[in-house]
Amino acid sequence: METTSSDIQLMLTQLTMKDITHAFPDHTFTPAEKRSRAKLEDAVLDLCEDAHTILRDVAVNKKRKKEHVITEALEHVHQPSTNEEDLFFETVSEDFRQRCIADFIDSTGTAAITTSICAVCAGRFFAFEISEVKLSELKKKYLLPSKPHSAHVLTDGMLLHRRPTSFHIDNNGDSFANVCNSCMLDLEHDKTPAFSLANGMWIGRYGVHTVKVAYSKNRGQSVHVNTHILCPKQARC
Repeated sequence: METTSSDIQLMLTQLTMKDITHAFPDHTFTPAEKRSRAKLEDAVLDLCEDAHTILRDVAVNKKRKKEHVITEALEHVHQPSTNEEDLFFETVSEDFRQRCIADFIDSTGTAAITTSICAVCAGRFFAFEISEVKLSELKKKYLLPSKPHSAHVLTDGMLLHRRPTSFHIDNNGDSFANVCNSCMLDLEHDKTPAFSLANGMWIGRYGVHTVKVAYSKNRGQSVHVNTHILCPKQARC
């Protein structure tokens, strides 16, 4: 079926200059025709019937693609969304609200904020950052004091922080020590924990008392500044 001039004009209205030039080999149109819409359309009219058929197929495919995009967009608008982001302004269910409250309580309750002291480094950590390790299972050679001191009180040869919050004995009489995740990781890799008391971090037990120091200005002025200094008592365990 021969394509009439009016059919070609109608077909060209559906195509851009890029659509037309890309449908044929690069040498089909001159540089001047590629720069001018009018000259390009005149050149298309002079092409053979096979070239017009190619352009008609390009126009049909472009139309179908556009209709497909529009159809998909309409389906997306009318289709109920299951994406949580699309439900941002929706009223949450009572079950979801109760779960949020329960999660909040679990994250801020006594169990979640309870702290314990690591027997290896004497640091204070949340309970979930602490593991209870049987004293006999600690790797002794990595917890020997690097700088022995006469005031050291060793536990089975290990320099540990002995407090009720860092040690406990179960009903069977077995001793357990609290060990933080960081120290545990070092011990599992056969290393002395970086911040362990055994690694030169021990400073001894100390109590705190205050010493009142008075400073006075010269030239007859009686101005006193009272300063309280924290002084460690004799180091002992």
